[in-house]
This record gives sequence, C-alpha cells and structure tokens, in this order.
Amino acid sequence: MATKTTIAATTNNADPFITKHKSFRRKSADNVFAMAANIAQAEDDLGGTERKRFYNEIGLEKDGATHKKYKKIHEKAVRFEPYLDTLTGCWTTLWELAKLKDHEFERVAKANLLQETWPEISKFLRSTSSHKPSERLPLLIDLNSVKMAQRKDFVASLRKLFQDFEVTPTPAAKAVLEKCFGDNEEQKQAA
Repeated sequence: MATKTTIAATTNNADPFITKHKSFRRKSADNVFAMAANIAQAEDDLGGTERKRFYNEIGLEKDGATHKKYKKIHEKAVRFEPYLDTLTGCWTTLWELAKLKDHEFERVAKANLLQETWPEISKFLRSTSSHKPSERLPLLIDLNSVKMAQRKDFVASLRKLFQDFEVTPTPAAKAVLEKCFGDNEEQKQAA
C-alpha cells in the first residue's frame, strides 16, 4: 500500500502542481463516468443499425467485457459521487470498486484508499476481511420443507437471489434444482 509521507513545506512552489494533478485525476474519473453514461444512453436511445454503428465507431463490442465493465460502472455511479475528488482515474479500478458490496466499498472509502491501485485495495480488503477467501461457508436447504405447490416459485426466487448477489451455486446444487424441477437455467438463457 502506498504510504503518504508528511513533508514540511518550505515554499508553496508545489501547490500549483498538486492542484493540477488532483484536477487531472478528477477529470479522468469524470470522463469514465461520462463515457459509461453515454454508452447507457446510446443503448436506451438507439435502435438496431444505429446502435451497431455506435459500437463500431467507438470500437466497443456490444456485450463484450469492456461494455459490461462500463455498464457496471454506470449502474453504481451514485456511490462514487461523494468521493469524486479522491477517486482514481483508472477505469478498471473504478469497475472493480463498482463490483464491491456496499459495506466493502465503504471500508475502502473510510480507509481513504479510493485513489489507490486495485491490487493495493484488494490487499486491504483481504487483510480486513472477517473470513478467509478460501474458507467455504456452505448453506444447506432442505427442499422437502418447501410445499410442493410453492417449489417452482421458491426455485425461481432462489435463482434470482443467486443472480442479485452474484453467487454461483455448486454444480451439485444446480443438478438437484434441474433434476427436481426440470427447469434448466442455460436453456432459459438460450431462449
């Protein structure tokens, strides 16, 4: 983690450079949010051919990794507003910060690390985590305790929770759900 050294100022010669540097960093972050918002707006406003032309002209693959990253940044843009003067200008770090759960983001913000690189932020999060990343925290659900008439709705709600919280069920859990309810998620997505 970068350490900030306190240096006693003998003159104010560095002040204009410090101000400019902070301004450039802020503009970089602002531009990332502006590009993310522009992509989202184009997605909403443009139809077929014009949308394809837009993506082609800006060199972005629709539904590619970069597009998804900008989409995530746009979805979480509000969380960054109180910190615009202290954010990194690195768009991939902003994307990583956008993916964090709210409590994790707040920990990073309170530690004044929003201007740091992602490896430094990630190291901080691992060092302050309440459980080890390799530690599995399994959860067992007895589907027999769910009334037969409600099972399909239960499974749909469970899948939505998996999606909302970006949780990947184990292959065994997926197999049980598909076998019991004949409702293959990959088939749904392909349709």
